[in-house]
Amino acid sequence: MRNQNSTLFIFMAAAVMAVTFFSCSEHKGFKKDKESGLYYKFYEQNDTAPKVEDGGLVVVDFIIRNTDSVFNKGRTVLHIEEPLFKGDMIAAFKMMHQNDSATFIFQADTFFKYYMPDLAYTQKDKNIYFDVKMLQVLPKDQFELMQQNRQKQIDAMKEQYRMQEDSLIQLCLKATKITTKPAESGLYKKTLEAGKGDAPKAGQTVAVHYTGKFADGEVFDSSIGRGDPYTFTLGQGMVIPGWDEAIATMKTGEKAVLVIPSKLAYGEGNQGIPPYTPLIFEVELIDIR
Repeated sequence: MRNQNSTLFIFMAAAVMAVTFFSCSEHKGFKKDKESGLYYKFYEQNDTAPKVEDGGLVVVDFIIRNTDSVFNKGRTVLHIEEPLFKGDMIAAFKMMHQNDSATFIFQADTFFKYYMPDLAYTQKDKNIYFDVKMLQVLPKDQFELMQQNRQKQIDAMKEQYRMQEDSLIQLCLKATKITTKPAESGLYKKTLEAGKGDAPKAGQTVAVHYTGKFADGEVFDSSIGRGDPYTFTLGQGMVIPGWDEAIATMKTGEKAVLVIPSKLAYGEGNQGIPPYTPLIFEVELIDIR
């Protein structure tokens, strides 16, 4: 006859096995990660390969789907940062090594809330399947070194542009036939056609037609083709400083050409304009309101 302790042990063991069976059978063929709560299934595992870690970089092929539809797929590069929620994509990636492939299961409502908030999920399937092939893992120290080298390249490029700005300004002056000295700020302005009335004051709304060019004459932007002048409030920092300064000296109907050094334009670069790049603007003050 079994003793009481032996019977109790068998009962507890059976209970544990039952709990394990039912918790895992919620998604047949998948296991549940205790830390993240994610259900997962690995197809390839390479435990000796580099493992995904905080601060590192990964390159993955992925498919986001349910049993009926594919919502997104492709290849992407991701920086492993703080998770959005417990059991998110980051948690999934951190379970993987380079060359691993796996599928993870997310609850659809949570997944769409954090990753696709602009899309309404109305399908009956409450699960999202995230298929991943971990193509490359770059550890944190290697990623930081890559970032440092990239920054050195950017700094070197900026310095090259900075060194050539003076010569580019001279090309701009030659192209616009401006021979007068600049304003104290460094702004060059040449009136092509006089206007009438008073110049606008800070706080007033002005409408300006313009064409922007680089030193070689390439047009990078123009309101002419769009047919509508650009409207802004003068002196409020809504435009580059060279514009605020130049337009404040103009009268309605006046046309002028400007050469604006980078310190009064886009400085170290912005909106597709390279760093330390002087610009030519042909401007016409259409209206003051």
